[in-house]
Amino acid sequence: MKSILKWNVVKFIVGCILLFACYRYIEQYPAEKIAITSGFEVIIQKIQVSWDGFFHHNADAMNSRFDYEKAYQELINIAKANGCTDSTLL
Repeated sequence: MKSILKWNVVKFIVGCILLFACYRYIEQYPAEKIAITSGFEVIIQKIQVSWDGFFHHNADAMNSRFDYEKAYQELINIAKANGCTDSTLL
């Protein structure tokens, strides 16, 4: 029983170290962070489009809105990544 507990403690410590390393990596590379969060947003948007299509039959308009929002958000992220601070340029 003690060997199982020791092995689980070792796995927990290694897992914490790997989690911390992943967190540090994501902090250094904001593009990776955007890619991870956008995956969750896409799943939520697909659920909303399906829900709207099931009840209101207007899923195409909502899907177009999400596509436009995503395109503009990508432009904003590119501008931020390149250090653009001039609002007239955007």
